[in-house]
Amino acid sequence: MNLQQICQQCQYKNFLQVIQAGQELINLGFNPSMHQQKIGNQIDSVLIMQGEVYVHYFQQQLPIKTEVIFSKEYPVSPPAIFFLNPDPNKFSVNTKYFNNKRPNSESYYVIIDNLNWNTHKNLQRTMDLYIQSLTKDFPLYTKFNQSQNNQNKNDISNQNKIQNQGSIDQVIYSNNKEIEAAVNKEISSIKVKINHDIKEMQEEVKQLYDHNQNLIKSSAILHRINEDLDEQIKEADDSIKDMRNKYQQYSNETLKLESLQEKYMKAQSTVHNQILQLIAELDAIKETFLFTEEWFKRSKDFDQYSSQIKFLAEREFDCKVLLKKCLLITQ
Repeated sequence: MNLQQICQQCQYKNFLQVIQAGQELINLGFNPSMHQQKIGNQIDSVLIMQGEVYVHYFQQQLPIKTEVIFSKEYPVSPPAIFFLNPDPNKFSVNTKYFNNKRPNSESYYVIIDNLNWNTHKNLQRTMDLYIQSLTKDFPLYTKFNQSQNNQNKNDISNQNKIQNQGSIDQVIYSNNKEIEAAVNKEISSIKVKINHDIKEMQEEVKQLYDHNQNLIKSSAILHRINEDLDEQIKEADDSIKDMRNKYQQYSNETLKLESLQEKYMKAQSTVHNQILQLIAELDAIKETFLFTEEWFKRSKDFDQYSSQIKFLAEREFDCKVLLKKCLLITQ
């Protein structure tokens, strides 16, 4: 039976999605068949895809016979994936998978992290995770035979020729020295990678440290600039306070005159009006200083803040000079 006939006979609810997943595996070289499984007291028929995947082991790609079973809940639940032991008399199974044996079969279930299955529902991604799991913990090993210790150099040479053909038979224990050499080679490779990663981390830490030092220097410079600006603002406030005192003195002397209305009216000269305007403008400049400082604390735009302070300071200085001249004229 072909894939469509099997799915029809199994009576899948999500018929099209099962066919699509099965076709993806057919494209990878898998073959469809019908599998009967017992659920409680009932026997149910499901689709099973059989084929091979290639797993990296000691710099070689080795074929692992694989079965993919689609439950009736697919794609709500992910497919179950098993690897097969082709010859139990010759191969032993990795102890990690030993307890996952399927009843009445030589296949072993591989537990895959499918927490994200409901998000992606991607069969190819699940197969990739299956291959990664087998690569991390290779599933099959040739059973050790004491007679292998008595093989001569020619037998070992013949074994190496077979190994280069890329078959599962190459996963053997020829002798302890060979295993030790392979393990030492793998450890050396891991050490090289670790050293490389450590150097990269050290370089990143150095860059972060340099960046932090630059930030500290910039912060110190900004602090000094803020102190200078505070000092300039204080000097400007003192000058404004002095001008106010002189203005108050001038006002008090004016109020002592016998004819207040007449003298006050006479005081409404061009110079007196200019004094009032200058005092009002100085008050406005003081308030603008406060608003500018509050704005800088929020925006941190130092260039615009410096430009505004310079403009206000210059304008304040000009007002003070004019005010002093006006006061000298009135005295």
